[in-house]
Amino acid sequence: KNNVWKGMDVTSYVNPARNFLQYGVFGIEQIPDCQRTIGYPFFLVVMMKIFSTNWLLYTFILQALIFALIYPTITNIIKIVIGNNKFVINGTFLFLVFSGTYLVYTTVILTDTLMTVLLTLEIYFGLKAVINKSYIYLIINIIAIGLAGQIRPILFLFGFINLFILYSFAKIRKIENEKRVKWIII
Repeated sequence: KNNVWKGMDVTSYVNPARNFLQYGVFGIEQIPDCQRTIGYPFFLVVMMKIFSTNWLLYTFILQALIFALIYPTITNIIKIVIGNNKFVINGTFLFLVFSGTYLVYTTVILTDTLMTVLLTLEIYFGLKAVINKSYIYLIINIIAIGLAGQIRPILFLFGFINLFILYSFAKIRKIENEKRVKWIII
C-alpha cells in the first residue's frame, strides 16, 4: 500500500510466489492461476525460502549480478562471430552503457531483463555448441532457453530463429554438413 509497487504488475509475480510458499500452488490459495508463468515467481520462491524476510534485498543484489552477465556474454558472442575486434567490442559496450539498454536504475522486480540475459546466454552457448561440437554446451543452451521460456513463453517461437542462427553460423564456419553439428542444430 502506497509504495513504489502501487499500480505496477510486480505483485502479480510476488503474490503467486507467496501463495506457493503457503499453499503449494501458484495461484490464489488452492486454485491454480494462469495469469503469470511460473518461471519468475519460482525464482522469487527460491529467494524467499533462502533469505526469508530479507528476500527482496538479496533478489535485487542477485538480479544485479545476473544482469551484469550481459556484458561479458555479448562480448563473447562478438568474439565468436567476428573475432577479437577491440573497436567493435568497446563500441558495443559503450553503446549499451550510454543507451541504458542494460542499466538497472530502479529497484523493482525485473522479469524482462532476466529473460533477456538468459536468452543471450542461450545464443552464446548455442554458438559454442556448434563451434566445439559439444553436447555439454548444447545442454546448457537448452537449460538457458528453457528457463527464459518459463519467464516469457513467447520464446517458443525462438526455436525457429535459433535454427536459422545456428545453421547460418555453421555454414559461415563451413561445418554445417558435419553430422555432429547437424544433430546439435536440430
